[in-house]
Amino acid sequence: MNCGPLERRWQRPRLMAMMRAGATAFVAMAALAGCASGVATPVASPAIGAANSGAPVQAASISVGSPSPTDSASRSRVRVVTELATRLLSGVGIPPGAVDHDGGPVGAFVGPAQHPMSDNLIDVANSWVVPGTLYGDLAYLKQHLPSGLTLDGASVASPVSGGTGSQSLFYRAAAGPDDQGAELLLTAASDSAGGVDLRVDVQDVWQPIRPASDLLPATVSGATLVSRTGLTTTPPPPTTVHVNRAAAQHIAEMLNALPTQAGGAAPGAGPPNATISITFDNDPSGVAYVAAGSFYDTVTINAPNQQPLTLSNAATVVNYLATFLPAQFASAPASTSPSHPQN
Repeated sequence: MNCGPLERRWQRPRLMAMMRAGATAFVAMAALAGCASGVATPVASPAIGAANSGAPVQAASISVGSPSPTDSASRSRVRVVTELATRLLSGVGIPPGAVDHDGGPVGAFVGPAQHPMSDNLIDVANSWVVPGTLYGDLAYLKQHLPSGLTLDGASVASPVSGGTGSQSLFYRAAAGPDDQGAELLLTAASDSAGGVDLRVDVQDVWQPIRPASDLLPATVSGATLVSRTGLTTTPPPPTTVHVNRAAAQHIAEMLNALPTQAGGAAPGAGPPNATISITFDNDPSGVAYVAAGSFYDTVTINAPNQQPLTLSNAATVVNYLATFLPAQFASAPASTSPSHPQN
């Protein structure tokens, strides 16, 4: 929250809980003073559903993460997820008599209630000054939300410089094929001049598209695993193991099946303490795969002349790789993968 110390009523899951090598920090809403960096653009956005249309969304401030994608497929996905977020914002019923501020500052609100760290974050927002009382208007908003949302948490911010505190409500939408599931943020505070300052953000993260060049062929003939441990303390020398054709093909099959994960810093986690790098024999592309287990359960694809791409849900891959390195991963969970394939 950007207007004072936050008192959590209960802990919400973070929008992001992932690390991506080389991810850039994104601070939403460049058009709003004090929160800036990114591209903000006003966009027309008709309200959806008459029952939810107390005050239609006339315009919204849109901020998209950086760097912007360069390929057409990714740009198309950004457009789809931006439109999804805009429709969700338009479906929020605003109390009658609200004065639309087109996403600009109202009262102490100059930005969203949270700033997830992600290259792939999209934030669509609008703001109003609403007649009535804080609790009355929040009650109205809760009764005029788009369908399909689930309550994801709430927070209270302490007053600043003699002003009034604010309240935020967080709602989650289901994930889709193009996005990780939008989060709708309602933030409200009593205005010193009367009425209520209201800001509504919809934040979503578009799923990166995995290039076909990152998929491994079924004909790999072997692979080299390099285990590095103690990376956050005093690392010992790395351990290198070569695996045969059958094992390499099994690893390639598992890697090809992993979903992409949008970039972002793991909250408070820092870098992993241990990784396993995978390179495949006779691979002219020079692609390296770096697996990190425990909190992360990711594989990062590092390819020449390409932004790193992170794959998620990699626990099974990490556990399987660890079975080739028992001395380094003696405490690792038992592998749920098949036993080592034989030539």
